[in-house]
Amino acid sequence: MKYADLHIHTTASDGILDPREVVAWAKKISLTAISITDHDTTCGLNDAIDEGDRIGLEIIPGIELGTYANDYEIHILGYFIDYNQPQFQKELELLRVERNSRAQKMILKLKDIYGINLDMDYLKSIAGNAAISRPHIGRALIELGIVTDLHEAFDIYIGNKCPAYVPRSTLSPKEGIELIEEYGGIPILAHPGLIGNMDIVEQIIQMGIEGIEVFYPQHTAHQVGTLIDICHRNQLLMTGGSDFHDEFINNIPAIGKQKLPYTYVEFLKKSRKS
Repeated sequence: MKYADLHIHTTASDGILDPREVVAWAKKISLTAISITDHDTTCGLNDAIDEGDRIGLEIIPGIELGTYANDYEIHILGYFIDYNQPQFQKELELLRVERNSRAQKMILKLKDIYGINLDMDYLKSIAGNAAISRPHIGRALIELGIVTDLHEAFDIYIGNKCPAYVPRSTLSPKEGIELIEEYGGIPILAHPGLIGNMDIVEQIIQMGIEGIEVFYPQHTAHQVGTLIDICHRNQLLMTGGSDFHDEFINNIPAIGKQKLPYTYVEFLKKSRKS
């Protein structure tokens, strides 16, 4: 049986493996297809597609947009976007500038509240060419010995309800959906179980989302069942993936931790705009 992982991050955003490394590992664990879904950027896609063509792995162009509404961070995945359009890249550059501005505000909060001294140059050395995001701040806290892992960083310092958290001044979910559709993509609601509010999920369905990421490592069996029912009731696509950033199991990247039968990829392809 063929399997896919449709939610993977690389060093183009806040993952720790570069796009070619991700592709190579996905091939090693016998996946048929993956999607690179970096945050607010498609900078890793060309390398991933080149490597996929070279070794025989299907790469689905993707992205994960951060949106914000009603005090909730809501992530929208986009698949099969015409990502080389210059205007689309201009839109993404604005989002990445906003990410860096937010990081600066979080640095100030960490200093004012906890006396933790970070600076943008240090974070940029961790992020490389990517826009700075919370996992980069979390990794800085690990390097400084303040926390032992990213879970602790988010639980104590930079998670959504923590003192150093700063919400993003960014797209609304509807704007994120429309941006993906404008450039030929398929918008999918990412990990709705992490939102913790099914009313918000229903609102996003009304905004025109075309599918839901049902199969996700942190979703409970009950949540999966509920989301499947919602998708059937609203005739929505279903997707899934590992949301791989930096987790390793027995020294192997946890790519494919959440595998998806390739049939779901075929359903996605049938829904493409062109």
